[in-house]
Amino acid sequence: MPSPECREPSAEYREPRTGARRGTQVLARLRERPPALWHRGERIEDPTTAPGIGPGVHTLARLYDLQWTDPDVTLFDSPDIGAKVGRSFQAPKTAEELKAVSRSMGRWAQHTFGMMGRLPDYLNRSITGYAAGAAFLGEADARFGANARAYHAYVRDHDLCLTHTLSSPQANRSVHAAQQNDPFLAAKVKDETVLFNVLYEDGRVTSNRKVPGHLLGSYEGDEPARAIIEAQDKEIAERSGQNRGPIKSIERA
Repeated sequence: MPSPECREPSAEYREPRTGARRGTQVLARLRERPPALWHRGERIEDPTTAPGIGPGVHTLARLYDLQWTDPDVTLFDSPDIGAKVGRSFQAPKTAEELKAVSRSMGRWAQHTFGMMGRLPDYLNRSITGYAAGAAFLGEADARFGANARAYHAYVRDHDLCLTHTLSSPQANRSVHAAQQNDPFLAAKVKDETVLFNVLYEDGRVTSNRKVPGHLLGSYEGDEPARAIIEAQDKEIAERSGQNRGPIKSIERA
């Protein structure tokens, strides 16, 4: 699961938010910061000229030029910076806005005759969906919802091209992934922890004590955390010979 902390991008990526890009900008960025690509055992230094890859990269760049040929269809005004951004980042609130997103995505699909597989607008819609569902994500932790909105705005206003990998291995192909003998063969959340700061009766404090999240949140709230931390303290005392004493209070870090 991603970290709940929404951190500021490093200086290397802290660039002005200028909105929808053009093809020359996409190519320039790939030349300046080539991703780690390997083809037939060799590292690709310049994806824009590499045999077998370069033509596809230039087709991708033409899609970014295409969005500027009919901006009324393919772009809309960013609610944060006011500049034009890709309409595939728009979270529709009306039926007409939903149709507008569909028309915009249709332009790229028609240009490539559907032969490029996952175009950038595919993940644009995914990230937009997370942002639109921020309230739901925030039910687990308010920071999750805030992160979804912030990342969507960051990708939208920089017009970034995202990619992804889908991998759900199946050791036994006669049954579904959820029915494999190893329950963690396919990626899933195994456990979540909640951090607590602890104040002891003698004034000592310990920070970021880990408690399994699935043991919390019932009608008892965080009360089970105290017993869990007391058990941890007992084990520490048995090993180190140092008793931390009774707990005065605990609070989430």
